[in-house]
Amino acid sequence: ADSEVSNLEELVIPLFRLWLSSFEAQGSPSSALQGRVHPLLRLFCAWNAKNPQRFLQQLRMIVPDLPGTAAKAAASCAIIRPPAVQVAVLLMALALAVDSGAGEVFWHTFLKQCDKLLVDCQKAAGTSLVLQVFQSLRSSLGTALPIPVRRLAEL
Repeated sequence: ADSEVSNLEELVIPLFRLWLSSFEAQGSPSSALQGRVHPLLRLFCAWNAKNPQRFLQQLRMIVPDLPGTAAKAAASCAIIRPPAVQVAVLLMALALAVDSGAGEVFWHTFLKQCDKLLVDCQKAAGTSLVLQVFQSLRSSLGTALPIPVRRLAEL
């Protein structure tokens, strides 16, 4: 199993370097990576999720600026649409930031992207999704919630 992971890392590390070197300061990939960012970020996030210690260990060896890399990862959420991928990228960025002691630039970018994600989800969710979440939460509770003595119709 370790040899399989090593073989995968041999493929992923050059892709990470490519993403890192072609990511421009304004928060978007260069033209060399247009259309390829989403699959790459999903791959990096999967690597981080499956083996976070190994992920950080490998990146410490290949990335000279972990705080800058964390900020780039957080900024890349601006070009990703699926909320699940945005969350995974933010978690990856957070892992890099905590490990490297990222500064104000990272935290500003990170919190801005978190806020944007929350606003986008609220817009997309609408009332019906919020009600579904509360219904599933209520049904998952071990105890029954009290039934109101008077209902609005009785008043």
